[in-house]
Amino acid sequence: MLSTTQHSFRITHNPNFRALLTLLQNIIKLFFGDHPPPHFHAVYGEYNAVFDIETLKMIEGDLPNRAEKMVLEWSAQHQQALLEMWTTQDFHKLPPLR
Repeated sequence: MLSTTQHSFRITHNPNFRALLTLLQNIIKLFFGDHPPPHFHAVYGEYNAVFDIETLKMIEGDLPNRAEKMVLEWSAQHQQALLEMWTTQDFHKLPPLR
């Protein structure tokens, strides 16, 4: 399990995408009206990846190992909420890693 005590987290709303979480230096984005399967985007510096919400597998791109582990741990904690947001297109804030 990764420690979150040394990391700062911020969740904000942006008109271009519905969910934005800054997790260490990872940015998590959920675009409504995007193509199937239900997925979210993770950006870490020059790295970009797309994760399937239902399987939590990276389906496109790449991230450094540490960044990928943090994204996977966070998304596992919020998988149901991410899927509900994708389905309903009802944005709400999500907490950081626990």
